[in-house]
Amino acid sequence: MWSAKIDGPNYRIDNQIISDGFFNKMYPFELNSLTLGEIQNNSFYPNSFKYISESKKKTKSIELNFNKNGFVDDYKILPAPESLYVDSFEDIKLEKSFIDPISQLFQYFLFQTTLNRTIIDGRRIYDLKSDIIKGKKFDYIESINFQGDTSGLKITFPYYLSLWKEPNDDFNYMEYIDIYYSKFDNTNIPVQIVIKTKRVKVFLNLSSYNIIN
Repeated sequence: MWSAKIDGPNYRIDNQIISDGFFNKMYPFELNSLTLGEIQNNSFYPNSFKYISESKKKTKSIELNFNKNGFVDDYKILPAPESLYVDSFEDIKLEKSFIDPISQLFQYFLFQTTLNRTIIDGRRIYDLKSDIIKGKKFDYIESINFQGDTSGLKITFPYYLSLWKEPNDDFNYMEYIDIYYSKFDNTNIPVQIVIKTKRVKVFLNLSSYNIIN
């Protein structure tokens, strides 16, 4: 569930992911995140990104604060990573301008653009590459009163690095993400998101939406 509020140049995005059904039996999981930032020239610039995730094995808490140029000013990670990795990240964060994953996804949804900033979610960093692909035609979807063609966007990952693991122990299983979107009340909203990993292909279908003002 995503909830985005845009007030002038300022935005707030609340995100909640909860495993359900078959996935919940295999791997119960819940994640809640909050992103605050500003929109300038159709680009999202986060001020802060926070999330807490809970699984059967552990609870993780991440807080990242950005300056106006996209550099990470400060951060808090629990459980705390080993000092070896922290020292490495201190060097990395001085060299790169970042954006959080939720801000970048909404920038894709609304404007289909990227500034080629590196994504950071607190656990890993990665670059995204977007390409326009052929859209899909959907039969009538009653819950969102939609029928017809969509536009398509494919996202791939040319660069990936885990911040708190040895490279030999870390693997990027993501192959691509396809986003099929259409205009609802003059706003681009994904009708379907397809996530392809080396193990599975997951289809996320829009079930409802509400646009206020």
